[in-house]
Amino acid sequence: HLGVTARITGRLHFLRLAQMLPRNVVDREEGRTRMTAMHTDVHATAKPNTAKERYRTVIIGGGTAGITVAARLAQHGEENIAIFEPSEKHYYQPLWTLVGAGLASADESVRSEADYIPEGVKWIKEFVEEIDPVAQTVTSRSGKKVGYDFLVVAPGIQLDWDRVPGLR
Repeated sequence: HLGVTARITGRLHFLRLAQMLPRNVVDREEGRTRMTAMHTDVHATAKPNTAKERYRTVIIGGGTAGITVAARLAQHGEENIAIFEPSEKHYYQPLWTLVGAGLASADESVRSEADYIPEGVKWIKEFVEEIDPVAQTVTSRSGKKVGYDFLVVAPGIQLDWDRVPGLR
């Protein structure tokens, strides 16, 4: 049984998620970044959570949205947070406007992901292959199963520079 599902976008929504307002996750659309925050009520008929590792909050995606949520939660005293992000690279997307204008190169937007993972947040360097909202688990590509109380889905975008002729 899925208790709450909402799109979380913009600073106001990050703050509301960070404050963990019970069941008052706001559904509002602003801009293009989309995240989903899920809190699940597990009933007696639900599948048991068989995860050996469990976090209060699991975030799928270590881009700007995922890292911002993790940082805000940590700033508000929330502990036991994990981010699933397989990439060692973080792309600073605001610079892409200048890349498009020919004033910067795409390589200049690349940063080390490790520099942006908030202190105290566990970085799980794997892809998530499956989300089970009933059992409140995510399973990675390698088969690692992790439990959660709250799930934030912010996997970002798929870069494909070659889809736009002349972009490279």
